[in-house]
Amino acid sequence: MKKIVLIVLVVFMVCQLNGEKAGVLTEVMNPDQLRVAGDRCYILQDEIVFIYSLKDLKLVKQFGKKGEGPGEVMTIPFISNGLSVPENKLVVDAINKVIFFSRDGVFENELKKKGQVANVLPVGDCFVVTRLRPDEDRKKLYAAVTLVDAKMNVVKELHAQPMAQQGIDVQLVPDVANMAVYEDKIFVEKSTEGFVVDVYDGKGNELYKIRKDIPPLKVTAKIKETLLKEFIEDRLVKFQMTQAGEAWDEFKKRINLH
Repeated sequence: MKKIVLIVLVVFMVCQLNGEKAGVLTEVMNPDQLRVAGDRCYILQDEIVFIYSLKDLKLVKQFGKKGEGPGEVMTIPFISNGLSVPENKLVVDAINKVIFFSRDGVFENELKKKGQVANVLPVGDCFVVTRLRPDEDRKKLYAAVTLVDAKMNVVKELHAQPMAQQGIDVQLVPDVANMAVYEDKIFVEKSTEGFVVDVYDGKGNELYKIRKDIPPLKVTAKIKETLLKEFIEDRLVKFQMTQAGEAWDEFKKRINLH
């Protein structure tokens, strides 16, 4: 439901900015990703990509097939695939590979992933990804924003921070590794240091730093209550409780919430 509301809000804002009326995307029920490029809106739901015209919100095309063959997408419960629209491409960041389509949904080629990587974004002839790796003692898992080459070989690690969940320790206010690509520049959020964004060129050379002196917000009792409710109602948490045959009062004894 939250995803559907998000889709409606984003489409509404886009339509308002373009002087058009808001509408309902009747074909989409449980979207994973939404991207706007040019005069089109691209939505990924499981293995299906929907292309809409922003002018009238009419469906232009939908395509996608579940599987492991060329251009096909694997899906795993509780894990969303990614979607990006760099330049004249449409990129589906699937679980085991990266698939390239034209903006009209014509399959072009694909690239198998190496290691545990996600959030794949093209930058020049390379990619910037989030790579899951352990520390030297193999006691902690880190999410590392990493520049990789066209064959998914590591070129340079730009930033790394501990995962929000380490075994039974769970952060309810997760500090996750975020990055974005714009005009062949890589923007890496380093929120572990405060309001800090480091900017790199397409080869991983640091260009400049964005820093704001903004004090962190206090986590109030109301915020804690809201976050806990969202955690309990999460699909994966509900599934884990069902598998364990436990109600929340029993399940929470086996994890450490922070």
